[in-house]
Amino acid sequence: MLPVRQIGEETTVEKTDTTADPRALPPPPSWPLPFVDPRVDPAAVGATAWPPSPGVAGPWPPPSDAGGPGGPGGPGGVARDEPPHLPPPDPVVEPDRRALVVLVAIGVAIDLMLRTSVYGVAAVVAVTVIALGLAFSGRLANRWAQGAALAALPFGVFLVLRTSPWLVALDLSVIGSLFVLAAIFASGGALLDVRGLELARRVGNASIGVVLAPSFVFAAVVAALPVFAPGRRERRVAIARGVGLALPALVVLGMLLASSDAVFASLFRVPLEVDSIAANALLLLLGLWVAGTLLRAASAPAPTALAELRKPFGSIEARVVLGGLIVLYGVFAATQVATARGGAEYVITTANLTRAEYARSGFFQLLAVAVLTLVLLVAIKSMARVEDERRARRSFVIMSEVTVVLTLVIVAVAILRINLYDEAYGITMLRLFSLVAAWWLGAVFGLVGLALALIGRGKHWLLGAVLISALVAVLALNALDPESLVVRHNADRFEAKTLADRGADFDVSYAATLSDDAVPALAAALPRLDEQRQRAVVAQLCGRVPRRVGEPPPGLPEPRGGWIWNRSAVEAQLVRQEICT
Repeated sequence: MLPVRQIGEETTVEKTDTTADPRALPPPPSWPLPFVDPRVDPAAVGATAWPPSPGVAGPWPPPSDAGGPGGPGGPGGVARDEPPHLPPPDPVVEPDRRALVVLVAIGVAIDLMLRTSVYGVAAVVAVTVIALGLAFSGRLANRWAQGAALAALPFGVFLVLRTSPWLVALDLSVIGSLFVLAAIFASGGALLDVRGLELARRVGNASIGVVLAPSFVFAAVVAALPVFAPGRRERRVAIARGVGLALPALVVLGMLLASSDAVFASLFRVPLEVDSIAANALLLLLGLWVAGTLLRAASAPAPTALAELRKPFGSIEARVVLGGLIVLYGVFAATQVATARGGAEYVITTANLTRAEYARSGFFQLLAVAVLTLVLLVAIKSMARVEDERRARRSFVIMSEVTVVLTLVIVAVAILRINLYDEAYGITMLRLFSLVAAWWLGAVFGLVGLALALIGRGKHWLLGAVLISALVAVLALNALDPESLVVRHNADRFEAKTLADRGADFDVSYAATLSDDAVPALAAALPRLDEQRQRAVVAQLCGRVPRRVGEPPPGLPEPRGGWIWNRSAVEAQLVRQEICT
């Protein structure tokens, strides 16, 4: 602002000297609010705010690259009509040619697996390509992420050794979870030092990649193309991202419109002879979508550390809750002692229940109690302030350990219930998996007991340890071959009860519903069965149509070569040929 001085009839304009005190000028009216960039050290630009408000220390105008003092083009000054130019940070590492190669390889591998079989050589190839592609994509900078990606390989190997739907579904779930863990821990973090809230936030951030995966794939394709004119690459990548963002919305909206109008839907009908091509193209796009989701999540920066939240409860509230659990579970444990000594026979008989029905009616309820107790203990540990006072901490640890021990008693009772049910009716896959889940839950309570004892204080290792224990349990199940184990156990039980003349049964109809994993064990159990059950087992093995491993979906070409090879299916076929001919 220039002051004007009136002298008689003449008006003279006197310029104020701005070199003496540059802050004498008020801030320009076009910028009523100061701009503070949190990414820049104030000392780097010579001011705490740009432009400064009245009373705020700092040079005005701030320095720039060239020109006179305080003016555009001046030495140490910048233009007064714009803030310092800083490029916005890109939250995702840009895709490059290596990313494109990994995307294409994963997409083709997933397409091959879906066109052939999820338990065969193609499945092993797909898991291997995804694991190695993530590990060597240059985006897994964290050893935990690389280890999670490579840990999926053993589970992939079992896809060519087993055909049990129980195991295949479990293995695929574990493999997918490991790949997600590899992607969300790609830029930092440790599985044995992560809180549940932080893990949930990482998974939530990665889930956004499901929608943005097409934009990442299109950007990778455009980034790999040669560019002869400078500045064109950024424009092409931006256009490709826009196409990728629009594609999912257009597909969903187009499907809704096609389902609402037959004339509009006829525009998208393809001739019958190219159905297989269209199906293959859709499966390939699905594989590229999965690959884009994983790579985009692996390209995101590590999330900022969460601040420690104030715990809302104290040690008194925690000890009251633990005391209630101790009393309740103590009474239950006393009743189980009475049941074990025969004192509950009157209750069971008057309720018109058999021992097996009594066992079946309580197993899943007991597991539910154990799971809810586990959640409650973890919540108490996370929300109660018990480290402030030594005496309160000691009583909290003692009461927590007593609660864990009593809960282990409940888990043990659940295991005894399923064993009682097995004694009456034999074992099935559901009962076997329930038994394994109960044993694993007991191991988890052991880990919780260590965490509540404040072992490893300062590290959030419990969640990671639980996940690792689950991986070990699934590996053990694969190694045990559970369907063969069920057949062998039921055959041993039948033989033992027959010798003791206690009236045994071997459920041939249930054994016939098992997969090819159980066929060799069924053939080996034939000599231990009576003649009637032997004929029934042979009729079931030879009368049913063998499971066709790798049967393609309708409209897809017949798979050829060794992509559908599975060891269990081959062994089952050889056993059938030996028995039925």
